[in-house]
Amino acid sequence: MTIPTINVATFPVDLCTGARDACCFFAGAFLGRNDAAYLHTAGITDVACVDTDEAKLIEMHEIYPPTWKWLARDAYEVARETRDSRRKADVVTVDPWTGDIGRALWALPLWLAVTERVLIIGTCLDWFDSMKLPATLDGANEWITRQHWSGAPTPPPATRLVKYSEYRGGLWWLVFELA
Repeated sequence: MTIPTINVATFPVDLCTGARDACCFFAGAFLGRNDAAYLHTAGITDVACVDTDEAKLIEMHEIYPPTWKWLARDAYEVARETRDSRRKADVVTVDPWTGDIGRALWALPLWLAVTERVLIIGTCLDWFDSMKLPATLDGANEWITRQHWSGAPTPPPATRLVKYSEYRGGLWWLVFELA
């Protein structure tokens, strides 16, 4: 088994190059084809992969660098612990199943709190439609600005929307460049 083949046009690899570390939440699906494989391509050697599917993480452990870490735990729990200990990773990816994208996006302040440079979070056409927004960067930023973030600061605007799949009408990476 080898690291999945990638298409660099479908992930902001340029923003990951030179990063000292990364955290890949919901890493197990497709053996990291959507995100972990790109972090490897960017040359990041200190990566923590988090997923509740321990069997997938064990498979990934066999094909990714030996310096990577594997946490078979709940992504939200790990992110809260990371935030509470005031730790951050240069690059954070969040790639939930499409049915969980809404929950992941509502947790945007949490993901940003553990990100030093770049947050890359998945979204989909179903989510844009449910929010009655166009599937555009402006549509995503409109949603961000109109939310009440329960005491958390309003997140910064996203800087890119990168389409990576036609599945169910479209899957995109919503990208936040923080530094």
